Amino acid sequence: MAREKLFAVRIDSDIYELYSRLCNKHAATVSSMTRKLVEDWTNDELCSILDDICVLELTSAELKDALPEVYDNLLAMLSGFAADPDNMVTDENVAMFESGKYIIELLFGEDGVAYTAGKDTQEINNQPPWAHDTWNDFLAAASKKWLLKIIE
Repeated sequence: MAREKLFAVRIDSDIYELYSRLCNKHAATVSSMTRKLVEDWTNDELCSILDDICVLELTSAELKDALPEVYDNLLAMLSGFAADPDNMVTDENVAMFESGKYIIELLFGEDGVAYTAGKDTQEINNQPPWAHDTWNDFLAAASKKWLLKIIE
């Protein structure tokens, strides 16, 4: 479980009374509604920043640390490609991915994040994305420490 921080805000008492009543109307406590508002705003800002970045390249080793579920899914896909005799992917490609030497492109867009993997940038450019995540799924899966590094 993530550590929590106490967050205190000073606001006009009339605004607080209105806010409190609106929270009650929606069957929420002031605390829970404030947490949700801060989380939603933070996620919206992160999406905006990442959308401005547009493209981010990681090694498969970096992906494993930042987005372990995405790493596992892409590795499973690559292993499936290697098992297909009609595909040019080999067990050597899988070994490169596992050793952290593959490149993963994250393409940030309005609808979320697209992932493409390859031995090099040229290989990535010659294929469609392997997988997609919505913004909500991406933000839920991403390491918060990694996200902090990106936005710095």
